[in-house]
Formats: sequence, C-alpha cells, structure tokens
Amino acid sequence: MTPETPRLPGGAFLMKDPGIWRIDDSTNQNRVAWNANSGHPHRPCGGRILSLRQLQKTPRLPAGRFLCVGRCIISRVKRWHGLIASGAGAVLLLLAKAPADGTMKDHGDHGIVPFEVAGSQDRADELMDEWGEEGRDAARESLWIDFGFLAAYGTFLTLALAAVRDRARARGLRRLTAIGGVVVGFGAIGAGFDALENICLLLTLGGAGSAFPVLAAIFAYLKFFFTGAAIAYIAVGLAGTFVRRAPAPADS
Repeated sequence: MTPETPRLPGGAFLMKDPGIWRIDDSTNQNRVAWNANSGHPHRPCGGRILSLRQLQKTPRLPAGRFLCVGRCIISRVKRWHGLIASGAGAVLLLLAKAPADGTMKDHGDHGIVPFEVAGSQDRADELMDEWGEEGRDAARESLWIDFGFLAAYGTFLTLALAAVRDRARARGLRRLTAIGGVVVGFGAIGAGFDALENICLLLTLGGAGSAFPVLAAIFAYLKFFFTGAAIAYIAVGLAGTFVRRAPAPADS
C-alpha cells in the first residue's frame, strides 16, 4: 500500500485500478468493489467474500463494472440491455395488439379489459354477443399476442425491480432494500397470473364452461395487484434513491 492510498476506518484501504476503487477490509473480511465513476459501491458475486487474489482476477467491463462467474449479480451492462430489449419488445407487442383492440371496440364498443373482469358466464356471454363473430376473433388474436407481451413486461418489471432494489442498497436505504427483496418477483408473478387469465379467457371464448369467466376475473385482479405493486415500488424507489445519494469514501 502506497502512502497516497486513502485509508478507511476499521483497517480498510483502497486499491486504485483503472476507473475503479477497490475496498479491501482485512478486519471484517468484507470485499467491496467501488466504481469511481459513479461513486456507488457494488458487492461482486452477490456479496460473496473474495480474497484479494480472487478480486484481482475478477473479469471487468468498461467503467469499472464487474462481470462475475458463478454466484453473481447481473452486471449493470447486461441488466440495461435486458431492460431495453424487454421494454422495446413490450411496446412493439402492445402496438401489435392495437388493431385487434380496435376491431373489438368497433363491434362491441369495449375492449378486452371488461371481458377480463366479467366474472360470470352471463356477463361474458353478453360481451361476446356484442362483439359478434369478428369481434370474438379479434379477442382471440389479442389474447395470443398478449402471451408475448406478458413475457416482455414480466421480464422488464423483474429487471427494473432488481435494479431499484440494488440502487437502494447502494445508497444505504435499508427499508427500501428490504421491501425490494419482497417485491422483486412481483413482475414475474403478475405475468404468470396474466398467462392463466388468458388461458381462461380463450376457454371462455370456446364455450368451455361457466367456471372459466370466474377464474379469469380472479387471475385478472391478482395480475393488477402484483403488477401495480411492482410499478409503485419502482416509482417510489427511483424517487427515493435520486433524493438520497450514496456517501463518498472519506479521505484521511
């Protein structure tokens, strides 16, 4: 360790690498990677304890981002790629559903959502009668496209929830981080209920039985709850993490 190397409390010291401050705390065995460009601490390999030699051998991406092998966190670069790809896919599939939704509204003055929450065979029959044959065909088309849409938005929400949770952890927001640990799977759960709802609605359109409109409504409300909670956490988490910045490392 050179004289100009900054020191930290508890026997920790900083090792400088191109674009990176690495923190090696020999007292509590806590190895942390510090991105000098953003000032945000990141634990490589999901918090695994690494020896100094292991830390030196950890592959790195530009701007000091770590890419770990085995038990590891998703690198920022990969996560952003996933967010962009899944977000773009969701938007494109939503646009692909628009003609079918327009056909349903032209024939029955309502889209797919009232059908999702019909809740009874009588109400479902009423809506399907208003659509007519062409409107029912459009509903089937919309539901089949929706399987791709739910996969895209489920992926997007899962990655976004994980990103906000990690951002909260990096800024020392313990309560927000703890909530993030609970809700991180809500996007995927909501998408799963959406898939079950679509199956029930397709069966309802096929006249499979009076139980399926009821099940479709239950799955629809569960979908709305989990996706709504996921979106709320992302919004509140982003607001909270932008207000509170991570503390910078202190020089002695």
